[in-house]
Amino acid sequence: MNKQKATNGKIPTVVKTHNKSFLKRAIFSGSVLLALILSVNVFGQNNGVQTNYLITPISVAGITIGANVGEARKFLRGTSFLRVEGEGMEIVDVQQNQKTLMYFYLEPTEEGDPADESTNIETIEVIDSRYRTSEGIHCGMKTSEVEKIYGKMLELVVNDYDESENMTFSDQPENYEFTVEKSGNSYVIAKIRVSDPAS
Repeated sequence: MNKQKATNGKIPTVVKTHNKSFLKRAIFSGSVLLALILSVNVFGQNNGVQTNYLITPISVAGITIGANVGEARKFLRGTSFLRVEGEGMEIVDVQQNQKTLMYFYLEPTEEGDPADESTNIETIEVIDSRYRTSEGIHCGMKTSEVEKIYGKMLELVVNDYDESENMTFSDQPENYEFTVEKSGNSYVIAKIRVSDPAS
């Protein structure tokens, strides 16, 4: 990295493009995500209407880090779960009206078995701007505004894998990770990742 001061039953393997070593730091580029999305199987449809859009250091929309896929369905009404799989990890693409809201990065299963409803969620990556922290931080927000809440920007890390950029702030919760992108002459939040740093 360069520094400048992520249906019921078993589902067959679909795609193998990612390496486990990138799970914590690698943020997937648009082209990679597109390739994955084109190759997924339906994990399941969730009926109803979602009402919780809160991001906390331990949860997103009421889904706690460590919850399983089946439990997450209860909180994400009106969405579809699509599953993609990489080398050593599996990812659930949560969509609403064919638009991605977030991704679940799943814990490895025993003996490499395919993920199912009982598989736990290790990391949640949010890309939809409706989801916000209690302080109002959300995707699309200028990093200059984030600094007013989470303190001065400490570093900008460029990921060698896909050239995405992660930004850290002096007072941010350690469970948060922010991917940023350029918008005009400033940076904005592109993705918010919530995970247990000890996992």
